[in-house]
Amino acid sequence: MLRRRAERRAATEAASRAEQEERFTDAAHVSFVAAALVGACQALAFLPGISRSGVTMGGGLLVGLSNEDAARFAFLLATPIIGAAAALKLPELFGSQGNGVRGPALVGALCMVKINVGAFAVLAVVFAWTCGLAPPWRRFAAPAMAALKVGDKAPDFTTVGAVGGKDFKIHLAELEKKGPVVLYFFPKAFTSGCTAEAHAFSESIGEFKKAGAQVIGMSGDDLVTLHSFSTKECRSAFPVGTATSAIQKAYDVAWAEHPGITTRTSYVIGKDGKIVMVHDNLDFSQHVAKTLAAVTALK
Repeated sequence: MLRRRAERRAATEAASRAEQEERFTDAAHVSFVAAALVGACQALAFLPGISRSGVTMGGGLLVGLSNEDAARFAFLLATPIIGAAAALKLPELFGSQGNGVRGPALVGALCMVKINVGAFAVLAVVFAWTCGLAPPWRRFAAPAMAALKVGDKAPDFTTVGAVGGKDFKIHLAELEKKGPVVLYFFPKAFTSGCTAEAHAFSESIGEFKKAGAQVIGMSGDDLVTLHSFSTKECRSAFPVGTATSAIQKAYDVAWAEHPGITTRTSYVIGKDGKIVMVHDNLDFSQHVAKTLAAVTALK
């Protein structure tokens, strides 16, 4: 019993972290307006007593960046200012005013750069870990792409699921005989992104049926949770199944940072059992539109 409680607690905490990461804007996708707002916040550092890094990170959080990306963005934003200040003073250093202090100044500057970079790296790691973020070597790694490509044979599987609060057996090979299959994996039932995605699929289920397609949701949740999710959020419009570890491995949707939770990946599978479309993105907003477009094109 204690072991089951620990497993449930770990799954809940992982889902919470996953949901938190979904809400953040990636630093690589910051808009020009958001960047201008962060820059305006940094300008407040001209006022006495205001920390440049602190106010800049505050601006980053304001536009939706995660704690780690806000700190990284603040550091990068300061680079042009520091570079411009150095360029402004270099003529003085190498001119007559630099006589006698040029060597010591360059040595001191080099040591300062090394110490500051090292200190920033240590503080960034400590800051990220204390905020519950993933280890830096994972956070800065390139996002994993779905292993299955267009034209690959979709691995067959059988699992249990629910639709309308009732048990539902899911056998991919049998579903493929009826028409195209939209197999969409979602991280965790009842989290904000997965709930919104379930609503979007349920609202569009009529269009999928017109295209002759079947929608199947898949996650690492247990059957009891899926029973409730199938009625409350999927609105009894389509089945949701349990993605076992074997299924997650076969479709390369296991989220390394959050064991037991899948990535948000959608596959469209044709009647011949081959993949015709893959969309692998934590942002739920385009999964319905892209899968619907793919099944419509098959008609």
